[in-house]
Amino acid sequence: MQFDAERLGIREDDLAEALGAIAREHHLGVICFRAGAIHDSLLPYKRLAQKLTSQKRMSTRLPSVRVFEDLDVWSIVALIASADLVMSTSLHVRIVSSAFSIPRISLNKYGNGDKYGHFVQNFDKSALSGLPLIGENGLPTPRDAIATAASLWLARPESEALRDRKRAQEVAQQYVVGTFRNFSQLLAGRCSLMLPPLASLAPPRPRAHR
Repeated sequence: MQFDAERLGIREDDLAEALGAIAREHHLGVICFRAGAIHDSLLPYKRLAQKLTSQKRMSTRLPSVRVFEDLDVWSIVALIASADLVMSTSLHVRIVSSAFSIPRISLNKYGNGDKYGHFVQNFDKSALSGLPLIGENGLPTPRDAIATAASLWLARPESEALRDRKRAQEVAQQYVVGTFRNFSQLLAGRCSLMLPPLASLAPPRPRAHR
């Protein structure tokens, strides 16, 4: 669970209720994490954890709730990769979730004209199949939309999960051989202006003795 309070498309109280309901129904723990120190403030996460802990006191069925404070990028990636479901407002969190084929729900509204919408439409469009957008498609509240999306993700048959994993691999390969290759070549060209040739950096070869 990651969110930027300023971009959140749902009230924190409603989010806490939705998270609690999802955790109880699917027997999942809740882990709040930041996408970065500058990107997110720690205070909203602690606030949300307190709201969830209050629910825990009223219901013994609510699993563990904790705030993951580690900001090491690989620790965050590992956390996302091992999740059953990821909810976020961050585009980068969605990209990582998509790359690892983790069920994902966006907590902010986005359009085709912004970078979030661009990524979804061009690289992650299949993930929207059957998943309602928050507050739309006849669902009366954002809370209902989140709960419905979570249930659809977590109840999907294994065949769909396998198809999603295959699609994630195809997209990653498409990015590596396409967009990233062009960028890496450009980066290599710029770096070559500042670095000596690679041959000059290699250790000298031992001479053969006759």
